[in-house]
Amino acid sequence: MLGGEEAVTPRTRKVMLRSAMTMSADRGGVFDVLLGLTRWGLGGTSGDGRQYVSGIHEVDLVRAMRWLIEHEMAGAVNLAAPGPVPNREFMRGLRRAWGTRVGLPATRWMLEVGALVMGTEAELMLKSRRVVSGRLLAAVAGGMVIGCGAGMIRLLVLGWLAAMGWAGEAGRVDVYSAGEGGYHSYRIPALVQTKRGTLLAFAEGRRESRQDWGDIDVLVKRSRDGGRTWSAAIVVADLGKDTIGNPAPVVDRRTGTVWLLLTRNPGDVPEKAIRAGLSGPTRTVWVTHSKDDGLTWAPAVDITAAVKEPGWSWYATGPVNGIQTKSGRLVIPCDHDRGDATRRYSHVIYSDDGGATWRLGGSAGPEANESTVAELEDGSLLLNMRSYRGRNRRMVARSRDEGLTWSEPVEDAALVEPVCQGSLLRFGRKLLLFSNPASTKRENLTVRVSRDGGRSWYGARVIQGGPAAYSNLVALDRGTAGILYERGEAGPYEHISFARFAPGEGR
Repeated sequence: MLGGEEAVTPRTRKVMLRSAMTMSADRGGVFDVLLGLTRWGLGGTSGDGRQYVSGIHEVDLVRAMRWLIEHEMAGAVNLAAPGPVPNREFMRGLRRAWGTRVGLPATRWMLEVGALVMGTEAELMLKSRRVVSGRLLAAVAGGMVIGCGAGMIRLLVLGWLAAMGWAGEAGRVDVYSAGEGGYHSYRIPALVQTKRGTLLAFAEGRRESRQDWGDIDVLVKRSRDGGRTWSAAIVVADLGKDTIGNPAPVVDRRTGTVWLLLTRNPGDVPEKAIRAGLSGPTRTVWVTHSKDDGLTWAPAVDITAAVKEPGWSWYATGPVNGIQTKSGRLVIPCDHDRGDATRRYSHVIYSDDGGATWRLGGSAGPEANESTVAELEDGSLLLNMRSYRGRNRRMVARSRDEGLTWSEPVEDAALVEPVCQGSLLRFGRKLLLFSNPASTKRENLTVRVSRDGGRSWYGARVIQGGPAAYSNLVALDRGTAGILYERGEAGPYEHISFARFAPGEGR
């Protein structure tokens, strides 16, 4: 066979490449070997730990190759993530990503035994590979970001878990699937974590069809292991042939009580008929609660008179979790129609007595709809709203009196939407997370991160690249977040699934 410089390849441009180890989630790959050491408790240094580990994520390798195909570049090109690190530091990052505090070091003879068992070579762990892609990065001049360091390690661990079918840090678990449990389909996910750490995944169980009216019940499934496994469905509310749904749960951290706000209408009356007029069947607002971590639920109580104006037609709670502010106030995001030319508005309802009574808060609009709320570090509230202004951008408003009044809504140019629900989450002290289908279609479910109270957004962690719709975020443990979301292959309503992820990994 002729060498690369001697082969006759007409109409072909030759590029000399020197690649670092390609890191992927595939079984038997380099990363699988290194992660295996960590999983077996051997995630300490390999040899003396000073040898460099250079790698590149498989996705970045493909991106770099495509760039080189489209742009001419003379001479040899290194393909590697910037900033290769010594083995000692690499393995420390791997342990942190896996959640292991310590790992036994591996001497050379131990590596040789392990390599024999795994069918590889000890040199994989001992040879120093300090490859730097300086020329490539200089040439693209910021046009390409190549993942590196701890972020790349975490991403690889998450990919490995998903590829191996684990329900771990990023393993997707289908919580509800269409056609199962006596229901035609499931929609409208909502998610909270109780004071005891139990996850409660709510959904509408639609018995006869996928449409938004008909015989619709509210269900919940419980997880006591961080979303890895789920209980059988528990019926929270079943009002015969009527529609009851739009679950909006909130946990009172003082008492541990889980409050669930719902809306009801006759099952034979479609949404458009309710929106159109002020007479005839309409939407009513209900509340139930659980004091045993979601196992049993009190009979739902009608609170319509306290939280709905007489002139409003359509009304919806959530559908997403509510919040409890620093003062203890419980706040639920909602929306309504006023039955006139201004039509759609977002609003909140609140309780200052631990859920015993509920009151109507302020409204924001017009042309706003389903909303989600978060309390910021300074105590103000941010309301993020589905918009009907026709420009495929979310709207936001702010409140400095815990939701009694709201600023004039403005569009957030960074948050593209297909006119769909979204979820906002205060994560830790500084971060704010937002999830929605970041497209003009119901697809590409994405989590973005803000460090300045939602005034700017960075990162774009794609949870579901294909069809996807409604979602709900929740803060878990050890810097991990969870998301309950609608997804599918042919369409977005085939499953309601749960996944874990580490915020800040957007690439």
